[in-house]
Amino acid sequence: MNGGFAAFIAGVLAVLVAWLAGRRSSRKETETRMKVQVVEAEAKAAKAETERNVAVDTAQNVRQHTAESDAIYKYFVEFEETKKEAEEKDNVDMAIEAARKLAERAVNWQRRNSQ
Repeated sequence: MNGGFAAFIAGVLAVLVAWLAGRRSSRKETETRMKVQVVEAEAKAAKAETERNVAVDTAQNVRQHTAESDAIYKYFVEFEETKKEAEEKDNVDMAIEAARKLAERAVNWQRRNSQ
């Protein structure tokens, strides 16, 4: 009976040790899995931030180029209107002033963009 009781206790201890080892192993796997998920989430967040910055920069560039294109277009429209008015009034000085103003704007635009 002593041998049976010792075997029973040894069996219970073996089951207890196996259960503790499994629990510890499971905890480590969970911790590792969670760490991997945190690293993946941080990488995704960094990528999203980079993509957002690129999108913002692109939008700003497009807005700036559109504004410049609109301004240049308006300069030429204004010149054409003034030139047409000068021709109708047969006013050479008005046409020269319109051309001078357009040239001045072109030089200023070129200086701004070459810096």
